[in-house]
Amino acid sequence: KNNRMLVVERNVYFDVVSEQNIDGVFPLATFYSSDSQTAFLFDMTKGLIVYDVSNWKDIEEVMTFGDGIELNQWIFPSGMLAFEDEVLFLDIDQIWILNVTDIQNITQISKIEVRSEEASLNAFRPHPSVAVSLDGEFAIFSYPQTRIYNISDLDQPHLVFNLSSRSNTVLLSSDDSTAFIGTNDSLKIWDVTDFEHPEPLRVFWVEGKILTMIFSQDQEIIYMVILSFEDKNTKIKLLSIDITNSSD
Repeated sequence: KNNRMLVVERNVYFDVVSEQNIDGVFPLATFYSSDSQTAFLFDMTKGLIVYDVSNWKDIEEVMTFGDGIELNQWIFPSGMLAFEDEVLFLDIDQIWILNVTDIQNITQISKIEVRSEEASLNAFRPHPSVAVSLDGEFAIFSYPQTRIYNISDLDQPHLVFNLSSRSNTVLLSSDDSTAFIGTNDSLKIWDVTDFEHPEPLRVFWVEGKILTMIFSQDQEIIYMVILSFEDKNTKIKLLSIDITNSSD
């Protein structure tokens, strides 16, 4: 009746399967293949490190790709963006598209220039994200400008539409019909039924910068992390939005 919530705490213990030191100074992001056999770690000093984790008790380093300092000496790389198991989108100052079919011999397919001079000088830029269509034909990249690329030919990806001037993160509905774009002050919703001719649907204004977003399992709610500045203090907020009527 009084809307109180009872929280029950208990200790949970886990067994350590493997403990291994990893060379490097600044590990930034980790991604696992869908079969959990391979781990990709991006380190600022060593670049992309590939591990065979098929046996968690004996993790082996397979190879490294690039050099983090040479690739991005001044701007922190923002992480890795994955599309299926054959291609890895690696975000540095551009989007590097890597063929990781053979983890013993990773090769660069192409690059997409997505940075502006203004964005490169911004030390507080968010972690860019990518949303790929179900058929793998199109990809929506965030920050500094939300752009849709045709990636049907990974050797020559090309821009088809610029959705907005600035954004931080992007999600794509499971049916590829709607794009949700988190900006510095709003959630912008676009109809992308036709990726080459998207149409704006609505804008939901928020107090702060949307840093990252995730769907609920039924895709009826978006959970977002918002960075705001109040009374010269930095605050992190968690906000959930019902998007069942996002087109209204």
